Amino acid sequence: MSIRDDGEGFDGYTAAAGQGLNNIRARAKAIKGGFTLTSRPGRGTALEVVLRT
Repeated sequence: MSIRDDGEGFDGYTAAAGQGLNNIRARAKAIKGGFTLTSRPGRGTALEVVLRT
């Protein structure tokens, strides 16, 4: 599953992850899935979760 937007984006190196992102990471890891977050200031954000079946 992937979600992308063309919003403000953020610098992932200096911005702290909120509880929502930490929860998504933990849940993906618990099912041996994958999680990727890409964001750049002024370029939007992309979130991808890979679920195993």
